[in-house]
Amino acid sequence: MKHITALLTLCLCTPAWADTPSLARRCLDYGKAQMAQNRDVLARLNASRIDEQDVEINRYDGYVGRQPVATELRAALRDRQGVSGKMLCLLNDDTPLYVYIEPRA
Repeated sequence: MKHITALLTLCLCTPAWADTPSLARRCLDYGKAQMAQNRDVLARLNASRIDEQDVEINRYDGYVGRQPVATELRAALRDRQGVSGKMLCLLNDDTPLYVYIEPRA
């Protein structure tokens, strides 16, 4: 029984690991689209890349108000000087709903 539980857990987690870079990129692209009118922020986002070693995906079923949310993604963003900020992204069906970019202090 322990082996079945461990195998089931591994199978449920694998899609998140396999899709981490594309989900994070999708969130960053969504954030860029939301900031299209703010040239300063957009320039900063365009100069940033996702640190794929620092991406955390949490899958669950929940709601924010009436909006279903199934995934929370957190990632570090880096530019040429190092860490440029952190990104928080809420997704449902792997579609970004909300992105918050916290610039480095």
